[in-house]
Amino acid sequence: MIRPNKATDILVAPEHIHPAYELRYEDVSLATETGHLVLFRLEPSESSLPTFSARWDLKPNTVDIDLIGGERASREFKAGVGDYSGHHTTLVSETPRIYQAELKIPAGVVFRGKITFIGEGAVHMLDSFENLTKQIKDELRIIVVCESCGPVEVSGPPFVLSCCPKCKGTFAK
Repeated sequence: MIRPNKATDILVAPEHIHPAYELRYEDVSLATETGHLVLFRLEPSESSLPTFSARWDLKPNTVDIDLIGGERASREFKAGVGDYSGHHTTLVSETPRIYQAELKIPAGVVFRGKITFIGEGAVHMLDSFENLTKQIKDELRIIVVCESCGPVEVSGPPFVLSCCPKCKGTFAK
């Protein structure tokens, strides 16, 4: 399965930050073992306010922001109901990839700004390397291009490379 591995060149450009919040991020972020890749956090100076964590979601290639602190507030923020909004960001540029975010809670706008980064996905092996090596077969496969059929696998040994095994035609040069 492919999942986030790391993000580099992270840049969070705030247009507005609520005075009770502090933006925290580094220019490189590594994913956890479960593929959770945090891009930045907004941490409150008041304990009654929620924390926000922005993460890269590889599958739809988006940045989602989660509210941490209170199950009801978290659900309302994610659903964008009441005075809560901002779970999903908006893609404003493909190249370079730039996302616009605006987070709102009943206390007001927490953050408005742009997020850019270079994301890297990786293949996650669900099996151990030992089990995987037991499944690997030591076989030689030769693929040739037939003028009529296109790419064709030639079986062997012995490998017969004088004509196409499907149509008996000649190979492309």
